[in-house]
Order: sequence, then C-alpha cells, then structure tokens
Amino acid sequence: MSALTTEELEGPESDLPGRGRPHRRRWWIGSAAGIAVAIGLVAYGAFAGDAADIRVQDVGFVVHGAESVTLRFDVAKPKDVTVVCDVEALSHSFAQVGVAEITVGPASTTEQEVTVTIPTTEIAVSATAKSCQKP
Repeated sequence: MSALTTEELEGPESDLPGRGRPHRRRWWIGSAAGIAVAIGLVAYGAFAGDAADIRVQDVGFVVHGAESVTLRFDVAKPKDVTVVCDVEALSHSFAQVGVAEITVGPASTTEQEVTVTIPTTEIAVSATAKSCQKP
C-alpha cells in the first residue's frame, strides 16, 4: 500500500477555495512591492529635490547683553523662491533662549545674506540658523 499525497486526496491546489497557484501569488506580491517602491521614489524626488536646492550657513553673531543677539547668515536658494528660516539663540548650557522665524523672499541673486535680531530671555553665547524651507 502506497501513501497518497495531499494533492491526490484533495485535488490540485488551485481547486481549493482561496488558493491560487503559488507562482501567481508571488508575482502579485512582487508587483505590489515594486509599485510601492516606485511610489516612494517618486514622492521622495518630488519633495527632496526642493530641499536640496536650499542651503543655509551661519556667518556670525553679536550678543547685545541679555536682551538680544544679532545673527547674520547666508541663504542659497533659487531666485524666485520664498523660504522661511528658523533661527535660535542658545545659552552656555545649550538651552534655547531666543527663537525667530524669518521669511526670505525672491531676489535677483541665488544667494542672500540675512541679518536678524533675536530677542532673548537671558544672555546668549551663540546664535544659529537651524534651517530654511519652502513654506
């Protein structure tokens, strides 16, 4: 007496309810994964490309006692783009003692030097432009 296989007892796997052929199932899973990756790459390209066109670099700062600090920084961006920059002043313990949000509008050049006075709650020992991005 020989042992019967599951296929011989129940018929071909594709005849069972809820089961397709394994290679078709893998094809659908692979296709869905490929489509998800493609959508992710398109979304990344749409948003990351803009951020790569915007750069910010600190130039210097001057502390005006415990009341404020003046920060100078450069912004490189496309001429026709408006960006919003977040700036901050820090204490000796790196606590944030002042913040401001600065709008830098379109200009005739791709690089602009920006000067801003940041009100502070106590004396600051540094000031920096954290980031600039499209609003």
